Amino acid sequence: MAVEDPGVGGAGRVRVSDFYGQALNNGKWQFSESLDYLRQLGALDETDSSNPRVIIPNYIYGPSNCGAASSYYSVCCLDECEGILGRLEQLISAPDASPSTILSMVPMIASSTMPSSRTLSPWLHQRLEEVAKHHGGLVPLHGRLFAQWLHYAYPRECAFPHAAGSIDPMHPQEYIRVHNVSAASLSTDEADWQRHVDAAPPQKLRIPGSEARADEESAMWSMHEELVVWRPPKDSTGSEWLYSSSGRALVMVAAVASLSMALVRNLEPALKNLQNGKGSSEKYYV
Repeated sequence: MAVEDPGVGGAGRVRVSDFYGQALNNGKWQFSESLDYLRQLGALDETDSSNPRVIIPNYIYGPSNCGAASSYYSVCCLDECEGILGRLEQLISAPDASPSTILSMVPMIASSTMPSSRTLSPWLHQRLEEVAKHHGGLVPLHGRLFAQWLHYAYPRECAFPHAAGSIDPMHPQEYIRVHNVSAASLSTDEADWQRHVDAAPPQKLRIPGSEARADEESAMWSMHEELVVWRPPKDSTGSEWLYSSSGRALVMVAAVASLSMALVRNLEPALKNLQNGKGSSEKYYV
């Protein structure tokens, strides 16, 4: 975080040149993973090909930073985003919520790098409205789109959720075994570090007082959704009214009326016979 990109869209990201620069100029940091391996981890933001950046939470939570690995367990960094989502689940107590509800609660949830009672940027409001519109007005809490929004709301705590199948994070030893490559292919050397440092474009700083566009602040944003549980959209049209309380009541009334009419039709002959005096002298088998 000490070398986080200060430019637009740089929150939770470190320029690759600065990433390797820490290993080049500061021997205690071993930031030497190759771009191919960072890409495999899902820790590489390449929306600007001239200025690739390492996504901090994706890198920190990646299997390459898990220690004491065995065939039974790995000791990895705690995902702070799980606590943030868990707090939202407690406050909302529903599988989905309106954008206004979420926007009123998220600023109150502090993290290691985000204070409480903060003001969310207009572009974050815009992105959440896009998610709600995609789902007919409400935002499902357990889907890729909301996880993506949480990444931009908490860029240092919540990992960017790549689409399923687009990445394949592996522990270095597993990567070597599966791809049948040498350990050296996972890392780069000092010459490569220096090459990236020399080729890096100048840093683009924010203009004080200006508000960046949503596509600039969230360049990796996509509307590809993946839900844990799919539910039909909530609206007042189609057959969904049958599942509402009023719909169930109307169905019940219709059923009772239909049964009553059937009973009347079946009893009508017997009632006529009673009126004609035949009911006491004739027997009927039902």
